[in-house]
Amino acid sequence: MDGIESKTLAQIVIAEPEAAAVFEKYALDFCCKGKQTLTDACAAAELDIKKVVRDLDAAAKKVDKNHPPEHFEKMELDALVNHLLQHHHTYMKRSMPIIHGHLQKIAGVHGERHPELIEIAGLFDQMQMDLEQHLLKEEEVLFPYVKKLVQAKHESDHHHFNKTHFIANPISVMMNEHERAGELMDMIHEKSGGFDLPEDACATYKAAYHELEVFEKDLHLHVHLENNILFPKAKALENVLFLVS
Repeated sequence: MDGIESKTLAQIVIAEPEAAAVFEKYALDFCCKGKQTLTDACAAAELDIKKVVRDLDAAAKKVDKNHPPEHFEKMELDALVNHLLQHHHTYMKRSMPIIHGHLQKIAGVHGERHPELIEIAGLFDQMQMDLEQHLLKEEEVLFPYVKKLVQAKHESDHHHFNKTHFIANPISVMMNEHERAGELMDMIHEKSGGFDLPEDACATYKAAYHELEVFEKDLHLHVHLENNILFPKAKALENVLFLVS
């Protein structure tokens, strides 16, 4: 990984998807703050960059060459949209009500001894409400437009894209909402002590914290795929269609 220190976190994960797990370990934000270089990110977090690079090298060496991780930047945009819908949107819609129920239960049972649970449940409720609206806007507005761009490219039908640049505004809105979701997730992470379980944690308590940890990792990857791959490529495609229309 020559010169990796000067690459951005997003560039590293795009080129080496297995790096995402390393950045999760060190709480380095490769999605909403993916434009930071590794050097700057490690300096801000007061991390030993040499140790992080060693872990990145070790992760790269563990990749099964016969079954390498998927490189999403190579996908056609409509295929990437389908992946986001089938994997991340489906996962969020299925998991959020379950996590909500578990958090409400443990906040009611354990909230007196662990008042942070009441705060965590409230933060998750807010994030859930925000994300439900966010997913709807992507599914009804942004994603269909991206698919329309791909269709126009293949059919050389550009006459619908010669008046106004549409995509910049919804992308800006989506990115702002991603940042808000990330902030709420960070607050949940902090108030839970990094999902550290107390000695009196019951089975539901353990399940809720595990579910939150999985949700956090999925959210980070979901936002990374959109902020750092889908959105820039969709903007670039729209620009191309304008130029040739």
